[in-house]
Amino acid sequence: MSPNTVRNRIDQLETEGIIRGYHPEIDYEAAILPLRVLFVCTAPPTERSDLADSVIDVQGVVDSGR
Repeated sequence: MSPNTVRNRIDQLETEGIIRGYHPEIDYEAAILPLRVLFVCTAPPTERSDLADSVIDVQGVVDSGR
């Protein structure tokens, strides 16, 4: 297929709403960019300590907010 054929087909799929967007997959370490995400969760007071302990074991988590 020629590049123009592919481009036209992609344009058609976008126009019809079949392709709704493009999403980057970024290697933040290679780009030397920090990625910070804050999650706020609600839990019963009696379970918070145990949940915070288990969250800190997740790869990439640096603080459990305790």
